[in-house]
Formats: sequence, C-alpha cells, structure tokens
Amino acid sequence: MAGITRRSGFGVFLFVAGMFLARAVSASLISGITASTDMTTEVGYALSNIVNGSGLSGGPALTGQHENASATNAWLSTDVTGNVIFDLGDSYHLAGLTLWNTNWNHTQPSKKGKYGIDEVTILYSLHGSAFTAIGGAATSFPKQNSTSHISPVTLSFPAITADMVKFMIQGNHNGPATGLAEVQFDGTRVIKYATDLTRVPEPATLSLMGVGLAGFGFMRRVKRS
Repeated sequence: MAGITRRSGFGVFLFVAGMFLARAVSASLISGITASTDMTTEVGYALSNIVNGSGLSGGPALTGQHENASATNAWLSTDVTGNVIFDLGDSYHLAGLTLWNTNWNHTQPSKKGKYGIDEVTILYSLHGSAFTAIGGAATSFPKQNSTSHISPVTLSFPAITADMVKFMIQGNHNGPATGLAEVQFDGTRVIKYATDLTRVPEPATLSLMGVGLAGFGFMRRVKRS
C-alpha cells in the first residue's frame, strides 16, 4: 500500500508540475496591440510606431536595441502630459513589459533624450472596468542619452489579468514635448472558450504539457493496479 501511495503521489507531482510549467513558459510577446492617446501627435510621428516594431530589427520583440528615434519609428506629441492606452486585443495574464524611451533629438545635445517619458503611472483594466494602478510597476523611466541606439527597460508585474493598459504620463525629462519609441507586453492569453484549447501550443509548452499528461496516465495505472 505504501508503494502505491508513493507512486500515486509521484504521478500527482508530474501532473501538477507539467501543467504549471506549461502555463509559465507560455508567457510571451503579445502581438496585435493597438494604441490610442488623448495627447496631440506631432505631424509625421504616428502613434502606431510605438507598437509596430518599426525601430527593432525583425519587428516587434521583447529584447534588442532600437534604432535612433525618428518620424518613421517613434511617436512624438506636442504635449508634455496625457494618457496613452494600449489595447491588448484580448485578456492576458500580464507578466510585464519592455519599453524603449525616445532619444529624440539625438543629433542635438541640448535636446537629446529630454522628450522621453519620466514620471508615469501604469494602470490596467479588464472588460471595461475602471483602471487600477499596477502595484510594483516603476513610475520613472531613465533618460536615453545614447546617440547610436535606444536600450530597452524591462518591467515585471505582479499577478494581474488585463485587456487594456494605460500610461498616465505626468512628466518627461524637461523637454517641451513628450515621446516614446516602443512598448511591448509580455503575457499569457487567458483561455475562455473550448476553441482556445485547439490552438497549436509552442514546442516548449507542448513538451511540458506532455509531462503533465504522463503524470495523469501514471496515476491511472497505479489505481488499476
């Protein structure tokens, strides 16, 4: 009996561990994000540039260097403060974000990096609920002083589920206007419908799910014996 109990316990461990790890590794780049703002956009500096990966080699990503901010790969507003809202397109368990602050105008030392966001409150919403501040999220982003590229800043979030994220921009680095180069989010899509389960998992997720299923099968064999 003791042997059966130990084997059954091992099966439970495999099942739980496999399911937990499958959920954990499935957190990845959220694609298809759109952005809106109540700030006035400078002509030629489209807001869509901050979510389309235009300044990153290979498109949207969570890592890598961003090209110097320009009208073709970054956003600039004539306002200093205001709100930028990111629509994730679906509900996600958010793990964090990667942000590339603007270094515009990198060719003029007196202006370089001053337009980048500094004081920011990050909030989230789910299914149209009121926006709530994300605890633990940094509210100050460093000034970008490089004249050759923009380095990423990565933030990790506590456990939250959201379909919208808001940047409440309260200041920049003493510039006359405010801008951003890129923002990308890291998360796991919330499974809501049976059809979600038919989506093809990533290889790593599939392997770990296999571990969980193996544990489930192991438990069934122990019960039969």
